[in-house]
Amino acid sequence: MAAASLALAGSGVAWGEGGGTRPEPPPADSITLHDKTIDVTEALAANHDRAGFASVVVDEDRHVVTIRWSGEIPADIKRQAGDHDGVEVEVLPARYAEEELVAASRELMESNRNFAVEKVAGSDVVLPGIRRVGPNDDRSGLIVTLSPDAYKQREALSFGALTKAQENIPLTYEVDEAPAGVGDLGRTNDSAPWQGGGAINKGGHHSCTVGFAVLTSTGAGRLLGAGHCEDTGDTVNDGAGDPIGKVVGEKVNYDSILINPNAPAGVFATIGKVFTGGWSSNTSKYVGGAAAPSVGETICTSGANSGEHCDLTILQTSVSEWCDQGLGLCTGFLANGPGLNVATGDSGGPIYIQRSDGRVGARGVMNKRWGTPVTCSGIRYNAAGIECYTGVFSVGIHKVLAQWGVSIET
Repeated sequence: MAAASLALAGSGVAWGEGGGTRPEPPPADSITLHDKTIDVTEALAANHDRAGFASVVVDEDRHVVTIRWSGEIPADIKRQAGDHDGVEVEVLPARYAEEELVAASRELMESNRNFAVEKVAGSDVVLPGIRRVGPNDDRSGLIVTLSPDAYKQREALSFGALTKAQENIPLTYEVDEAPAGVGDLGRTNDSAPWQGGGAINKGGHHSCTVGFAVLTSTGAGRLLGAGHCEDTGDTVNDGAGDPIGKVVGEKVNYDSILINPNAPAGVFATIGKVFTGGWSSNTSKYVGGAAAPSVGETICTSGANSGEHCDLTILQTSVSEWCDQGLGLCTGFLANGPGLNVATGDSGGPIYIQRSDGRVGARGVMNKRWGTPVTCSGIRYNAAGIECYTGVFSVGIHKVLAQWGVSIET
């Protein structure tokens, strides 16, 4: 399957610097078994930065959550095994920890930047033959996905920069038959307080999508976006061409930008909501929080060009991919589903899970298209060069928030 980009924060009292009265989100309803499963999954995934953590996988239909751990399993993790008010937790060993596999993945890709390079059609971007590297399901090794030409030359891969321990990690090779692509992924006329999912207009036409609203440590509102869409210092415009604000920074290896939004006097700059429904919809939902993505979670994508799609499943986490027009090396997750789920112009748009109380839980923003190409139909802007796909690649929201030192706005 091919990946390519799709371009054409905790609660706080103050959301931004415009002022005004903050509307309160609706009260939470009684918790359902679906929500309990989400809560258990998020709680276990919160261990992602502990030594030995390998993965969390959820079976939403059976309400079973599995956590894998490398090395001696801590007592507090062992105690999680069993029934949690209808949600079953399994604790299993893993050969390698997530951080070991991610480090080896990135070193393998960095060591082979000049291996079987290929030029992206219609672009000046040149990408290596290694498309992506990520852990297998049980965390016993790595899956290396190669272009057809690179697959034929796989015995020539360099391991020079890898440590001896990394060299011993078992590798499985797969071929990606699709042509190389950068795959850079409104709603149409938003205004302050700005929310996630709105359109970004560049050069007089639709180009990208606004990500989640976040809060700085002082409570000021900011907006996330995809790094390949804009550069530091750029003015970002909404779908009608009105200025949203300026880009105040970029994280290349996370394909992420931070936008400082404008707001008139007496109006807050941002609000913890995301647009839902089709590309022309004005409906939205409040954001209830953010958590590390887990395999098996059902997610939604919300792009300003193709709208909202809620039938994707996270298939793999801790996967390393070239990103930001090949300038960065990102580690994130892959999700796929039936039919059209992303289109060129959706880049930067929110990715989230849905809760029974009407809120959503942030998992990432759209960085690259992935999966199978499909016919573009029912989208806002459909012209030459617009691509539609079944899947998406995204850097986990927990990593993006940590890099910027911000929290999700709720």
